[in-house]
Amino acid sequence: MRRYAAEKFGNHKHLGEIRSCGFISCLEFVENPETKAAFDWKDRIGFQIHRAALKHGAFLRNMGDVIYFLPPYIITEDEITTLIDAAYAATTEVLG
Repeated sequence: MRRYAAEKFGNHKHLGEIRSCGFISCLEFVENPETKAAFDWKDRIGFQIHRAALKHGAFLRNMGDVIYFLPPYIITEDEITTLIDAAYAATTEVLG
């Protein structure tokens, strides 16, 4: 999962970090990746991405501006690609 996310989001202008633990992966979005300065919490960027992802057919868990991928163990590579693509489309919709 992490590899797919890194390939798609690796150069995103607001990606602060990609983390994973086992099959759970997450993307942290920040205002400034160089300084890791966070977005203003009132902007609710993570929640906006979560809501946009629903329109693209993906249910993503957000905690603040961190987006979590919690796929089932039986997910296929094609489904992972679809999930990452939907997350990227939602992120682009919210953050440009």
